[in-house]
Amino acid sequence: MEIKNIVITKNLTALTAHAYYQLETSVSNGILNRISANVLTSGSVEGQEEYLGNISYENHNLSCSFLSVENVSAYLKDFEGFMAEIDKEQEQEKTSE
Repeated sequence: MEIKNIVITKNLTALTAHAYYQLETSVSNGILNRISANVLTSGSVEGQEEYLGNISYENHNLSCSFLSVENVSAYLKDFEGFMAEIDKEQEQEKTSE
């Protein structure tokens, strides 16, 4: 049997000063293909979810959709931080193999 493709999907959550995030990452053959983040109010940690929008990175394309334009730059800044952290984690996993 020959393995053609290995896809690893991770579900993560993060809380910042700006929002609560539900993230999903997808790595195919060691290459990060997709990060999707649902952006919710900080109160969502306690189960009082209020959806604010979504940010997605897929195959070198970044897109977002929000219910309002307020504080969008803060959410994008958080997302950039998540991307950097995930990239760093990917590099560590590659060197440990």
